[in-house]
Amino acid sequence: MAYAVLFRPLPSLQPFDAINLGDGQTTTPLYSTQDGFFSSLGDPVLNDTGTVAFFATLAQSGSGIFAGAGGTVQTIAMTGSVFSGFAAAPSLNHEGTVAFLATLAAGGQWHLHRT
Repeated sequence: MAYAVLFRPLPSLQPFDAINLGDGQTTTPLYSTQDGFFSSLGDPVLNDTGTVAFFATLAQSGSGIFAGAGGTVQTIAMTGSVFSGFAAAPSLNHEGTVAFLATLAAGGQWHLHRT
């Protein structure tokens, strides 16, 4: 059984958020705020291929929906000219399609599926 977990830090013990993948025996770090790209991470969702999708706030500015299995993260959508915000957690199927709810910069909401 695989699982993804978001560690919320106790500042004195771990001063950064981290998404880790575990199998009950070992834990593998996937993404964290430690490298300075993300300033906070939302709850991850995990599919059966070991890919996670998650909401994150960027250290520079803005926020987005991201996916990956460690290493280079894939940007699914970011705030800017099209989207002004996102619901807290995306969905992810076994084929890697990410679905999320976003608020459009022009007004209204949009539910998007993106592979």
